Amino acid sequence: MSILDYYEFLEHIGIGSTSSIFKAREKITGQNVAIKVISKTVPLSVAYKSKQLLPHILPMDHNYVIHYFEWFEDDQNLYVVMEYIPKGSLLDFINDNVKLSENQIQIFALQIVEILNYLHNEMNLIHRDLKAENFLIDQYNNLRLVDFGFAKRFEKDDSLKQTICGSPIYAAPEMILQQEYSSSVDIWSTGVILYAMESGKLPFKVKDMANIADIQINFDILDCSPELKDLIKKMMTKNPQERISLNEIQKHPFMIHRRLPIIKVFRSENITKITLMRMKAMKIDISNIEHDLKNNIINHKTAIYKILNTDWALSQLMNTPNIPKIVANYSKNPKCSTPPRFASLAPCIISRSSPTVMKLLTVSLTKASSNKVTQAKPPGLPIIMPNVRRRVLVDHPIKCVTPILPLILNE
Repeated sequence: MSILDYYEFLEHIGIGSTSSIFKAREKITGQNVAIKVISKTVPLSVAYKSKQLLPHILPMDHNYVIHYFEWFEDDQNLYVVMEYIPKGSLLDFINDNVKLSENQIQIFALQIVEILNYLHNEMNLIHRDLKAENFLIDQYNNLRLVDFGFAKRFEKDDSLKQTICGSPIYAAPEMILQQEYSSSVDIWSTGVILYAMESGKLPFKVKDMANIADIQINFDILDCSPELKDLIKKMMTKNPQERISLNEIQKHPFMIHRRLPIIKVFRSENITKITLMRMKAMKIDISNIEHDLKNNIINHKTAIYKILNTDWALSQLMNTPNIPKIVANYSKNPKCSTPPRFASLAPCIISRSSPTVMKLLTVSLTKASSNKVTQAKPPGLPIIMPNVRRRVLVDHPIKCVTPILPLILNE
């Protein structure tokens, strides 16, 4: 079966060096999804690494992390089906508002810390590319972490190799200096994001990153409460041994006033029953669905379950009183637009559907439909999410284009 038997491709919404992102519709449910298409004509190691990592992100289940549904492959491409997030990114939100209120920063900070707690302590993953453009804002105005292309699995308390990856302005000093590092690099990156949310600027320029060990960070620019400034300083401590830990962040005075609910989208028994009833009403055979879900078996029926279940489950957060509707009127088309104040330092995705790209994909898919299409087999490590934007905050007009740090594929 071809992926075209299950999904209708609607429009091209993103492009990267090795992949493209499409908005698509699941044919039975009519629900929108995003599909990342990774070409096998690029260096084979890219597609191989993506395929190797995929089984470990498919089971991820957290209301502030994008959900993956299933994947396919044929002779030409690897296809990754995931949630479609209709609003813009945290980068857009910062650019549009220049400076966020402390209440907004607190809520977003709490959500990011919940994500890190999940990744580091439950999934044993380091993201290694946390930045404002890798957090999207969903239809319920919550942050959603995307793009796991640089994620790395680790054993607790272990350091990683000295692999340089991610975006330089957000990268921790120990990574820039090619020293061994741990999950603490994600905490540094979070500090940079909080700095940007509070000041509307990034703490560094790309040209200064080679001298990161000697750079003096200007914390005086932060016009905020002592608690928030203290938290940012502790997150951006250059010595990773002295940097604040995730456990200490959760107990920090800036963070202790609220707690956020976590909904297990795929595993709640009550949600399962509601979704199974919906599937049954659509005349979908659900005889083995519970067994397949419990055993992380990936097929189109489990994908339909997850697609239907995800939006319903996340909508329950709307009824949670301890999450203020801080971005209730914020809506940004996920396609690229030029930020009003900050320049892009990396290629932007195309701003409208490309008929040529759609035609080429359709031809490729039709041609590939005669080939054997393989669906995922149960679990294996972490990976890719839609590169909805490749833009970085800066505090000056457009001057240069700077690539992200290289991904070492042979880790």
